[in-house]
Amino acid sequence: MTSPRVGGALVIGAAHKWTGNDPPAALFDAAWMTELLEARGFEVQMLAGPDATRDRILAGYTELIESVTCNEAAVVYFGGHGGLMHDLADGDDPGAKPGEPPVPDAFQFIAPTDLLKSTDEDFRGISSWELSLLLEELTRKTHNVTVILDCCHSGQMSRGDADAGEPRAW
Repeated sequence: MTSPRVGGALVIGAAHKWTGNDPPAALFDAAWMTELLEARGFEVQMLAGPDATRDRILAGYTELIESVTCNEAAVVYFGGHGGLMHDLADGDDPGAKPGEPPVPDAFQFIAPTDLLKSTDEDFRGISSWELSLLLEELTRKTHNVTVILDCCHSGQMSRGDADAGEPRAW
């Protein structure tokens, strides 16, 4: 017997390499999380392994935003790698235009499976700003949202208010 729908979920298992006989932890965790959420009445979209690309993750998040209704629960789970990118340039950004905000010295990101296909013009990671803007849009639809980032550098990576002030914790 299936439970009535209580909400929607996007579950991502971004495993970059599969060596040995056992699946990577990110795939195992995504499958386990999917099973857990479905048993509780969530409609789950799972992106795992080669399906966990930047474009598919962003499209899946947008689909989640479009599918949930007011008062439904929404869950976003990401298992995989996270990163922290540092700007190694000294001084001001030479490409900055007057009136534009400065480029920060560092930013956090999650690593989709196509991260290594990044170029100087096309970064394939998903930045903390992108995640925060998506979360802000999702919380406009429902306030019952949980984001779980099972990766390095996840602290403060996804915040509902993209223009939030001081961090609550480090």
